[in-house]
Amino acid sequence: MSEPAAPAPAHVPPPAGTTPGTALDALVSLMRILRGPTGCPWDREQTLDTLLPFVLEEAHEVVEAAERRDLDELKGEIGDLVFEGVFLSQLCAETGDFTITDALNDVRAKLVRRHPHVFAPDAGTADVTTPDAVKDRWDAIKVVERAEKGRERTSRIDGVPDGLPALLRAARISAKAAKVGFDWTSASRASMARKRLANLRLAARSSASGS
Repeated sequence: MSEPAAPAPAHVPPPAGTTPGTALDALVSLMRILRGPTGCPWDREQTLDTLLPFVLEEAHEVVEAAERRDLDELKGEIGDLVFEGVFLSQLCAETGDFTITDALNDVRAKLVRRHPHVFAPDAGTADVTTPDAVKDRWDAIKVVERAEKGRERTSRIDGVPDGLPALLRAARISAKAAKVGFDWTSASRASMARKRLANLRLAARSSASGS
């Protein structure tokens, strides 16, 4: 009769951090232990695809806690959402694609680029003095960045993630459409849109019937 497998050696968890940097380092180290050969079987079997539902769930829980103004709950939910980012980054580090450091440096560089009125105020940004002006400049810089990566958008409403909840996605699309004058608050425009949609449906039925 074979001997039962020896239990995995106990790990000493990294100490809690006392600054944002040390706290993040501790979480990253903890994730490495969990994914290690003597770590947690569940954590070791996760993939990018299996983690996606958890990312969405944690994001929604952050929103719910914030809407309730439950700040103690919000604190925990923010931690959970950050952990999902650390988890995803650890998977990508294991495949040699990028690390959590790369991800953090990427967002840091993005924020600097998209806030020239703060970090490069002499670069023709004297007119960026209102929230609306900041948003317009942000969007313009984003268009340039996407073009440089060969990812130009073909529509003004591109860039709204398909995975958003239906109501939130509709609100984001409506906001983008309103920027180019398509405002659903106008009864005449809404009526015109309904008429055009009816005409399209009629044309589609006619085409399908061969008439």
